[in-house]
Amino acid sequence: MRRETFNIVENILKDIPRVCKSFDERSEYISSIAQISFNTAPRVDGGVGKLSEPEHITDMKIHDAEYQELCYLVENITAALMELPYELLVIVKQYYFEELMDVEIADALNYSEHWINKLRRRAVRLLVEPCLKIHLVVDRWRRRERKRQIDIIIKLMKCV
Repeated sequence: MRRETFNIVENILKDIPRVCKSFDERSEYISSIAQISFNTAPRVDGGVGKLSEPEHITDMKIHDAEYQELCYLVENITAALMELPYELLVIVKQYYFEELMDVEIADALNYSEHWINKLRRRAVRLLVEPCLKIHLVVDRWRRRERKRQIDIIIKLMKCV
């Protein structure tokens, strides 16, 4: 595997906890907006009444492009991770999501640091295809998050 591909996969794996957090935050945001707008929501076209509150929330999520992208990312990476052998999944989780070092993982699993590194690389090789499948969507998410950070900094600077 080329070093560039390895780096792409590793960077995606490192971003997954933040993607999951963004997904949860977006879901909560849409739910809160939906609850506020529930009483003023229009009737369903061709229907006899309004959507129920859970249906209204679901409808808003279906029509929210950002939520749908985050859902796509979470579903795809979760499916890919579930395909890993348990031992590799544990190592990926500890290294990329819990940010433990190889030596810490090795101590916890009673393996050598070299063996943990080798197993982690094997896991990355198994995750190349699913990660490359979502790579462009992850890049779009990164740009959107970066823009939000810059916007917040600009607003904060205006307040000072």
